[in-house]
Amino acid sequence: MRPSRRDLMLAGAAAALSPRPGTAQGWAPTRDVRLITGFPPGGTTDIVARLLAEALRPRAGQPVVVDPRPGANGYLGAQAASRAAPDGHTLFLTQLGIMSVGPVVPGVTVGLDLDRDLVPLACLVGTPMVLVVRPGAPFADVDAFLAAARARPGGLTYGSAGNGSINHLAMERFAALNGVSLVHVPYRGGAPAATDLGAGRVDAMFANLAESLGPIAGGRMVPLALAGEGPSGALPDAPLLSARFPGFSVLNWFGIAAPAGLPEPARAFWEGALLGALADPAVRRGFAERALDPVLEDGATFARRIAGERARWRQVVEAGNIRAD
Repeated sequence: MRPSRRDLMLAGAAAALSPRPGTAQGWAPTRDVRLITGFPPGGTTDIVARLLAEALRPRAGQPVVVDPRPGANGYLGAQAASRAAPDGHTLFLTQLGIMSVGPVVPGVTVGLDLDRDLVPLACLVGTPMVLVVRPGAPFADVDAFLAAARARPGGLTYGSAGNGSINHLAMERFAALNGVSLVHVPYRGGAPAATDLGAGRVDAMFANLAESLGPIAGGRMVPLALAGEGPSGALPDAPLLSARFPGFSVLNWFGIAAPAGLPEPARAFWEGALLGALADPAVRRGFAERALDPVLEDGATFARRIAGERARWRQVVEAGNIRAD
């Protein structure tokens, strides 16, 4: 298959940052590398971690071992990573909710200073949120959904993974943007929210596309539109919300951070190795099959993304007077 212009641009950008002989002052891992995650096996985070560990092994020259530390919305993993020795042998797979949403939601216990205790190395992939509705819902597109919401203020319900979750904030922002009133039904996680959507107990939700492909294919969710930064090959016919509402996008991105104090040679090695791994078309295909598209940002650009997302979601939290459970 012929590479697209976007593929060639991403590959060129990553190749420019990939470690070459004589760069990164000769640093390389000398033993197993721990890739800590903040969530249990089976979800999107675990899928990303295992694909990435496999892709990094030949570049690191050492085994990359996924180390799940679930709990506290990912912050137990973040704390474990921040307390590890900053010697280049511990990495942390982080994401939008941990770095940019949790810190701005009152009631969320982070347990560390994310900016002081962790250093961003690279943003790698992202899966867009998708606006989905229950099977049999009487609205086949976004216009019909909004018309129904306007006709019955407070009459439509939406599920989320809990108060202050990205599913919650995404719908709050969407509702405010369109001047509609919806009833929030928080669950203890995205999976039970999706289950109740499929059973018709709630009308809609914003869900991760990567976790929604199966339910969509099985008819347990009906997609109306994507909230990504661009189209997704996993759901090519879905309209983009940003085309109707400029600036409205919700990309659940995944990146790598390391304990603060990481020496510059190790930081440079990992930044190059991470971006270089995702420049491999075979690696990208593996992610794309799971609705995970390349982002490919170096550490400095990733840090700006984190800060920008915090500012954006803080506005939503303050406008909606939102607190965590």
